[in-house]
Amino acid sequence: MGSIGRIGADAECDGRQLCRQTLVTPEEALARGLVREVPPPARCAHCGRPLRPLGVPVFGSVAWVSHEPCECDGAERERREEERRALDEMAAERERRLERSGIPLRFRKATPTEARCAAYADALPGSGPNGLFIHGPVGTGKTHNAAAVAIAASDRGLRTVFTSAITIFSSIRETFDGGGSSKRALERYSSCEMLVLDDLGKESGSRWSLMTLFTIVNARYEGMRPTVVTSQYTLSQLRSRLASTGEAETAAAIASRIAATCADVELTGPDLRRGAWGQRDARPARGTDPGRGRSGLDGFR
Repeated sequence: MGSIGRIGADAECDGRQLCRQTLVTPEEALARGLVREVPPPARCAHCGRPLRPLGVPVFGSVAWVSHEPCECDGAERERREEERRALDEMAAERERRLERSGIPLRFRKATPTEARCAAYADALPGSGPNGLFIHGPVGTGKTHNAAAVAIAASDRGLRTVFTSAITIFSSIRETFDGGGSSKRALERYSSCEMLVLDDLGKESGSRWSLMTLFTIVNARYEGMRPTVVTSQYTLSQLRSRLASTGEAETAAAIASRIAATCADVELTGPDLRRGAWGQRDARPARGTDPGRGRSGLDGFR
């Protein structure tokens, strides 16, 4: 068997870290003067074949960390089983991560059905501070597409929270009686790397709720953290609805920050829930012409 790997002359360790290391065989270790003797070969647990040790050069010596693989059927079955267990654990950890993010179970296999949402998801994490404002009638796929974006963000390592204004207000109110920290609750939504705020405008308005919403939206605006918002209202309609609390200036400030940081994505069409989302691939939600108005997604195409 040939050489397993070598370390280049420029890859010596300096005592602070192990640099670009590769495994070496006993023959290589002896030839380079790293060791005077080598450990005995390991034995395959399935066929008994002797297997040469493999080591990592470190500090002028070798740490023997493994051995060459055996090609027998038993060893191959064991490797396949280990790979299967690793994949199962990765899938389970992903599911736990999506659950912690708040993505509803119904939408955890969602993929984008709207072209601009798909482009945005594909570009992550390169979206920077830009987000999406997805709006349209009931059943046109707003939550589905927002969840698909949240899944993409989570899968690419962004600390993601999927929630609604109703849930935010409820979680903060719970801290008032439960002795928790409302500041910490706010921080979860203000500082996460991707926030999906679903169904904005459905909540009952009050001055307190509007100021809480402004605090979160403004913190994300100033911190240049992306937010995806869904609503059954256009932005101007949402502004009017939020202003019904009597805080017109605060409502305008929220709408202004959404407009400045979120590309407008309008979904139209029939209520897809009546036709079952299982047919969505055959009849995706129809969005507006990508060239219509300000898209904010030129960098994601």
